[in-house]
Amino acid sequence: MRALAAFAFIEKWAAGGRLPDMLAAFSALIAQFGPTMAASAIVVGFGPSRRYRFLFNTWPPELLVHYDADAVFDRDFTIQAAYRRHTPFCFREVYPDPVKEAALYERFQKDGARFGIEDGFAVPIHSPLGFFGMVTMSSPVRMQLDAAERAALAAAAVTIFEHFRRSADGTLGAERPAMTARESDCMGHVALGRTDDEIAAALGIAPSTVRHHVDNVRAKLGAATRAEAIALLAHFGEI
Repeated sequence: MRALAAFAFIEKWAAGGRLPDMLAAFSALIAQFGPTMAASAIVVGFGPSRRYRFLFNTWPPELLVHYDADAVFDRDFTIQAAYRRHTPFCFREVYPDPVKEAALYERFQKDGARFGIEDGFAVPIHSPLGFFGMVTMSSPVRMQLDAAERAALAAAAVTIFEHFRRSADGTLGAERPAMTARESDCMGHVALGRTDDEIAAALGIAPSTVRHHVDNVRAKLGAATRAEAIALLAHFGEI
């Protein structure tokens, strides 16, 4: 029955709708599985220039303040687990090792007790378009999901994620660049792993000109490296 409720959610909202109404419906859906709050985030970029933002969040204000003020994002074990997985998982299935990850274990225990989180369900979303995303649902009780329920709940999470992501495309810290034809040509070759000399030979221009065009695109994107520029261009569908 719970799996059918998730499929009904997908059927109703697959074509989109008002995002606040969709989020309210999603909150009502996940309550049937145990979770009482949900959040979704998207990450763009690499290393120190990596940026993240929440797409939606139904956490209590005090949890959100704690998360931001204490820079929990970079130490959140669910996020670290999601980076390494492509399939959905319950929090307790990737519970931090109390010996090897003592600090992480202590934080999870402390935050869980403080905010009433005993377990949850996370849906990693690895995109070929240069971003990583996830949807998490936090529960005050242990999650009990069969295979059909996992699949249905994950599909519902991806449905709402996609609508919120599309709405947020213009606010992720970088804007779709207005590239010249030559800049686009150069970045297309960079995406294929070619060197400046190889690109110059292919386009009939000097290597210094290639570097000039690539640097222009990086500046337009605010990208620290060529790799980050390529990821952002992929996100915007430019390559």
